[in-house]
Amino acid sequence: MKSKQVLIVVLLSAIPSIGITWWCVQSQYAKLRVEIEAIERFNRLPPPLQNLVDVKEVYVRVHALQQDAEPAGLNEEQLQEDVEFRLRLAGIKLCSGQEWHAYKGIAFFQVIIDTASAYDSPNMAFHVSVELSQDVQLDKYRFTPVNATMWHDSKVGMSLNTDFPERVRQDVKELMDKFLFDYLKANPKK
Repeated sequence: MKSKQVLIVVLLSAIPSIGITWWCVQSQYAKLRVEIEAIERFNRLPPPLQNLVDVKEVYVRVHALQQDAEPAGLNEEQLQEDVEFRLRLAGIKLCSGQEWHAYKGIAFFQVIIDTASAYDSPNMAFHVSVELSQDVQLDKYRFTPVNATMWHDSKVGMSLNTDFPERVRQDVKELMDKFLFDYLKANPKK
């Protein structure tokens, strides 16, 4: 509140000395007020959510690390489409791999499914991880961007081979819901 009062006093004191019109002062004050409100909103967010502010575009990659996921009925392409659809619904623009490599600052959103099963077991263990990462610049390495994880969550589970695809899809959905809840909290619709 004090910063707003100081700003008003500074702007009002400048009117007679340099001939600024009242309209100009009001216009500048409105712009600064919007910026101050954005900074105050940013500062009220917990640090993990601050990383999600103004993420507008992502490159998406869904992949299973083991070959036994596909024969068990898990389809990477279908999961990729599901994830992309949910991101689009939240207003996040998707880009291609070429665009991601060409332009710095585009975030990388990935879903990783790691599986393990015994030779003759009816069960399959899995680990699902959802992560948003982005290139950042550290003071120590000013000229070299470093990839940093901005948001991450994961789940570990086990299911019968017959239930495996549905169980993984459900866990991906739950993790996506958590991410999108945090994303929309950090980037409220206007």
